[in-house]
Amino acid sequence: MPTQDELEPVVTNLVEKLLPQLDADNSGDIDRQEFNMLGDYITAQFCALQGGDRKDLTGADGTAGLASVAQQMYAEAKEVNLLKHKKQKGHTQYFGGQILRYSSERLVNLGAFDTIRGTVFMSFELWIKVGFLSLVFLTGAVLCKYVFGATRTDKSADIIDFQDLKGFLTPLEALLAFFAGLYLQQILDRWWTIRSDGIGGVCNSVADLSLAIAGLCHGDSRAEKNLRKIVTRYGLLAHALIYLQAQEKMDGEGDAEAWGDLVERNLVMNKEVKILQKLKRKSEAVWGWIISYLEFCMHPQAGQDEALIPDDRLEQLTDICREGRNASSLVSLHLECQLPLPYVHLIALVVNLYQVVLALVSGMVCVAAYETTDPSKFGTQVLIVQIIQFILYCIIYQGILETAEKMTNPLGLDDIDFPQFYIHHTLQSEVKAIFNTSTNLPWVKKKES
Repeated sequence: MPTQDELEPVVTNLVEKLLPQLDADNSGDIDRQEFNMLGDYITAQFCALQGGDRKDLTGADGTAGLASVAQQMYAEAKEVNLLKHKKQKGHTQYFGGQILRYSSERLVNLGAFDTIRGTVFMSFELWIKVGFLSLVFLTGAVLCKYVFGATRTDKSADIIDFQDLKGFLTPLEALLAFFAGLYLQQILDRWWTIRSDGIGGVCNSVADLSLAIAGLCHGDSRAEKNLRKIVTRYGLLAHALIYLQAQEKMDGEGDAEAWGDLVERNLVMNKEVKILQKLKRKSEAVWGWIISYLEFCMHPQAGQDEALIPDDRLEQLTDICREGRNASSLVSLHLECQLPLPYVHLIALVVNLYQVVLALVSGMVCVAAYETTDPSKFGTQVLIVQIIQFILYCIIYQGILETAEKMTNPLGLDDIDFPQFYIHHTLQSEVKAIFNTSTNLPWVKKKES
């Protein structure tokens, strides 16, 4: 039987869930109609529990129903459905809305020309920018043809020297290459730190904690199962909260949907939601629950002859939890502390200035090359090369800017962001594998039933 300490949060949840049903109008009295409504509610919840439909156990407000509240405390976190999330789009594999895998071998060959999904070519903003620059291109062409051309005194001479115009862009291109390369390197370093030391650090800490507990608890008792379930659930909750905080779904009054989803996935209880909602650093706070529960398991509970975890392991487990908390904090630090505004503004200004100047000059060069009377200047050739240069440089530099901007917060919902649910699935599978092997030791002979 569950102990009083184990039942206390469950009973509290039951009372909180039943109270609105008992007194729907908040009058302080329960009339006949309200009592009948309570009976209907309990009947519906019982039928949902018997039918096994988890969706029917959730109320309209996104919170768990009566039947599910009793199952929450030591419920296993719901597993991610691979078939539901994994999709193949063209030559790219997606998990949810994020890119999971692609063939790099194919990209370095001719596959780069027919790969569209997941690339900068799918950006609507990029083509808006190219359209604007095309208007600037036409403006330069009109100026060269009708303004500069109209003031010529010698109609046999060239309108302007397009070679000088092309030379004007050379210093700006060198400056842009230096700034853009440095900026992109910083963004990549920041992105990799969030992935390896941040998200990777949280996952490693959860797995290391599971490994340490697996080495101590080999039994199949209810208390040991509860320990494994809670550590797994809290570890996955800490991971999930990082993404929700980065997506700003945990701040404000509109967070009910996010919390309802976590409850639906058995990652958090209603009572825990009320505690976490008041906190700022939610993911980091969960590690406090983990170490507190582990310390709780270092003391014999009712019905136990000895503690689940030896008390001399507290320092080791605390170090693992500290690493997990540090990893969560590292992600928050990188997302909250952006690169300096003057630096980012300067980079964006240089790129945009270059694109506008390139478009304007390209329009003028093309008209001047077309109107040239000197065959030695290869006017048609210059015109074609300049158009190609204009299109390629505008797309490439705009693609770099947009990709870098998406990488500043890789925990969002963009297609190039980290595949949250796949990482969740991988972590949960690893933890389950560790716990399963700890209870199935090949060198220990099982008792015959």
